[in-house]
Amino acid sequence: MGSAAGQGAIWGARAEDWAGANEPAWSGIFETVMDQAGAGPGTRLLDIGCGSGGALQVARRRGAEVTGLDAAQALTAIARRRLPGSVIEV
Repeated sequence: MGSAAGQGAIWGARAEDWAGANEPAWSGIFETVMDQAGAGPGTRLLDIGCGSGGALQVARRRGAEVTGLDAAQALTAIARRRLPGSVIEV
């Protein structure tokens, strides 16, 4: 698995490509997970390994308060852009 720094470098190397090309393929899964989690108004969600924030966007659209954590600084930068006002940390 490696260290957080090593994983952050690997996953963050092509962050914009991941966010734009690969992450949309997961949107149906994100919707299903948020259904199962009951994400909505009055819920708080912590996504550990949030990447560029795709799942968090789904939860926030449903009214949840979202927080994200990821080892890849380049991915968290995208998540912060997408989710202003949310706590997104490396």
